[in-house]
Amino acid sequence: MAWELRYYLDGRGGNPVEEFIEGLPEEDRALVRARIGFLGERGNRVREPHSKSLGAGLFELRIRSRRILYCFRPRSNIVLLHAFTKKAQKTPQRAIDIALKRMEEVRDES
Repeated sequence: MAWELRYYLDGRGGNPVEEFIEGLPEEDRALVRARIGFLGERGNRVREPHSKSLGAGLFELRIRSRRILYCFRPRSNIVLLHAFTKKAQKTPQRAIDIALKRMEEVRDES
């Protein structure tokens, strides 16, 4: 079963995850896109080391030091909420807070 990947769009129509990806070096960009494709194929069957649950319905897609935070929505939808480069052992609380806020916004869309 294929999953539909959606990108979070802000109030102005901006796509912060895509903007992050476009700002990466070409090699990293290709790797990130490949891993997103893998997520789209496997959905909720993706496990560690590729993906990790952060709780509250939020998940982290891991690509070397790059992270994409995402959630699942009804009808096999995955929403990519936030992306960043991880610089410390622990996922920054600020990144989690941004993703949780965006997750609430996409839940309200239903």
